[in-house]
Amino acid sequence: MTIDYRDATPSHVDASASTLDELARVLSSQPAGPDSTTLYVRIGHVDHGGFLNLRLHNFSILRPSGGHNESADVAELSSPIHATEEQPFIEAIVINQPIEIQIESALKTLATLVARQDLIQSKHLQLSNVDQITRETDASSYSDVADSMRKHGWRQAARDVSMAAVRAKLPLKVSYQAPLLTADEVAERCPILRSVYNSSGKVRAAVDKTVALTTQGMIIRGDSSTEVMRYFVDLIDLASQRTYFAHLLRDASVCGNGYLQFGKVPDCEVVLLRPDDTAALSRGLGPRTVHLNGMQQIDSDIGISEIEPLVLNTIQRDVFQDTLQRMGPFASDKTIPAEHKAQAEALIAQATRAIDSIEKTFDEILGPVTTNLLSPPSGLYFPDFEMMSPAPKRLRISINNEGTRSATPT
Repeated sequence: MTIDYRDATPSHVDASASTLDELARVLSSQPAGPDSTTLYVRIGHVDHGGFLNLRLHNFSILRPSGGHNESADVAELSSPIHATEEQPFIEAIVINQPIEIQIESALKTLATLVARQDLIQSKHLQLSNVDQITRETDASSYSDVADSMRKHGWRQAARDVSMAAVRAKLPLKVSYQAPLLTADEVAERCPILRSVYNSSGKVRAAVDKTVALTTQGMIIRGDSSTEVMRYFVDLIDLASQRTYFAHLLRDASVCGNGYLQFGKVPDCEVVLLRPDDTAALSRGLGPRTVHLNGMQQIDSDIGISEIEPLVLNTIQRDVFQDTLQRMGPFASDKTIPAEHKAQAEALIAQATRAIDSIEKTFDEILGPVTTNLLSPPSGLYFPDFEMMSPAPKRLRISINNEGTRSATPT
């Protein structure tokens, strides 16, 4: 497969924004009736700058459920079925891709969203084969979109997706927004994204390798003597400037925004500002404040986390790991009836397949960062701050929109 990843030139940005805005209007339909459930969706653009796999076309963003609570052990995210007009389900489209690929990616995501929700509501799913059924459903949705675009063009393909949603009593209400996320929306996601970083060795390795490459590769240039230049290098190390920059870069990559403030005496008054305060900081930064961002948005200096595409995969991985822990004792207990033991073994097999697939997805999204860079050195961050906080220990999806515990759809 060829990679058609391009710079987001002003003309390409304008054309992409105009096309996706039209796509949103074509996809939107009137409610199908009193027994229908409208799926509210917001689409918009991001630019990950090549940090992730260049073949990454789009990814979904689930909203926090039950309010913003930094100290909670578990953070819950809302299912797309419970999105509202004020808090829609969000789909990010990588702007560096050709416009046709942007359209196809958006249509495939919405087609599979409708098909999966219709499948869940039909109650035809069996836990033992849910992964197989969802794969078949997704493949069928992808094929329908691709065939319709090839034969009739993207506008007719969009109408087909919209009509399928109405037939499923899940009419779409789609909007295009630039920037995709507001400062408040970015800030409330910080604990969630720190949790993804803390819970995945692969994510930490990818982020930390990039941070190490940047900070260890700092170059000091000047016309002074060798002794003077050496003094400046020593000063940077002694003042922990490299370590501050490492935290700044990690905040930008994981939380979407990093802030470092210098005082009137830079060597003595260096402060890392909280990415969680992005909303307030976006209203004005001091003259001695450095701001770095992760993924870029259109018409905004506020960034989006570079590991945002891995949030849903993290939730799914945790669900299947829980399944292994719960079902393991049943499968090995000789007192369990054969029928129940067979069910446990089927669930274990399904969970094992799912975890293997999710781990491959992690590798695919992170791309060459995990393999092509050297391992980060020890002491990259300040002692006792190797993990990020505040962050919940777990993430999960709440289906009932009330923030209460519920199962996680695949």
